Amino acid sequence: MVVAVEKWQRRLLSPKLPADFGRAVVDAGAVFTTHTRHTPSGAVVFVRDTEPPGNMKVLPWDFFSAMALLVFAPHFHTLSVTHALNTALVLRKDKDFSETPDTMCEAAMLTLSAYADVIFLGHRARMAEWLPQLDSLFCAVSDCDVGDGASMQAALSRFSLKGLGLWAAALEAMAHMALESGEKDVARNARQACSVLYARYETRLLDLGKAAEGQEDVPGLMIALKDLPALAGPCFSRLLGMEPSTKIQGLVTLLTAELDMTCGTNSHIPLFDYAVRVLARLLYKGRGGGSVPEMKSLFSSLSGGDGIPASEARSPRNLPGPETLARWVVLQAASGFSYDALRQRVALRLPQDFVRILKFPILSPLSLGIMIIKRVPEEDGLILLRFCVETPLTIGSILLHLSKPTILESVSCIRNDETITVRHEAAAENNNTLIRLVFKTVQKMVNTFTMRLRELEDREV
Repeated sequence: MVVAVEKWQRRLLSPKLPADFGRAVVDAGAVFTTHTRHTPSGAVVFVRDTEPPGNMKVLPWDFFSAMALLVFAPHFHTLSVTHALNTALVLRKDKDFSETPDTMCEAAMLTLSAYADVIFLGHRARMAEWLPQLDSLFCAVSDCDVGDGASMQAALSRFSLKGLGLWAAALEAMAHMALESGEKDVARNARQACSVLYARYETRLLDLGKAAEGQEDVPGLMIALKDLPALAGPCFSRLLGMEPSTKIQGLVTLLTAELDMTCGTNSHIPLFDYAVRVLARLLYKGRGGGSVPEMKSLFSSLSGGDGIPASEARSPRNLPGPETLARWVVLQAASGFSYDALRQRVALRLPQDFVRILKFPILSPLSLGIMIIKRVPEEDGLILLRFCVETPLTIGSILLHLSKPTILESVSCIRNDETITVRHEAAAENNNTLIRLVFKTVQKMVNTFTMRLRELEDREV
């Protein structure tokens, strides 16, 4: 265990991350020992207090801490999802399921965590096992049938704005799992329910956007800060490779465009809310979101203190809680690298407007690695992108998301001194560029993968 922890720390601290963010991520990792407990089934559960909880059956589920656990200890994440699903269904059977807005959101985050486990670890058997349980979980919290449109409409009032966004994303994840499992009817019903929730979510987000733009006596900043958690669904969705509608993407960009960058964990804003705000800026890139200067500011804010005086920081009751693991997820989003083991696909999202060179650790449940993005000063618009992983990944395709019109000049994958070429296709997407690389045969990639990209001037587009 000591060797494993040291390896993680070296990987997080060796790249020059802005504002000592790597150290903040390492510090947050202490939560794995201070705020976790093992269940009789071997699962790991997070607790909000360092004292043993009175009831190990009923514990909240948080997507951020679960994602960090998935990266750090994938086996325990799988066990924890199974434990949480079984517990929720037992509570439902005993008619002891608490249907508060918070528990409804936590159930959605549990569904998204199950999907993350499936795609990042390639767990097809788990997917088939969990799918009916996830369907039952939604029925438990919504009091309606996924395939019943009338009951879905009637149930909309039960969801908070945050819950609408989270459950729309969760139902889309269920639809993807159903399609991968060959359950076409389940997939169709989940997509229909997802559409109903997204339609209501879009309407309410639009009202929120109008309020942020149009009320002079109430600054949009305060409205957006208050409603930051409502953006969790679209953020978690894109983090897992799913895309909400273009209109919702635009609304997320709008609602985070004017937020003050100086507020951090020492302010009155809960870390969950602020981490959602950071993800929205990184993933939806509104008005400089995802640019290197802003990224440094985002990291600096998140890596600040946890609001605890230094003299009391190591008191057991004052140790930072599981919410600090949100930093791990932010680092994953900032690196722009994700590996979908289910579909054998790598997705890459490049930051905006970086000046010279960026290095990020790759935090994948199946492999550690490093990604380097370098701008060549001698050649206008030329970018070199390189990543390597320590454990072989089986890759059939690579999906590259770019924030500017860009062309791919060359690509190579080096395996045992052999260069493997791939075919590629590019498409414009809302003023962005989407490049898809497909290998002729699935590759076991372990060494360096390199791409030469060239950003186009406006006159060339």
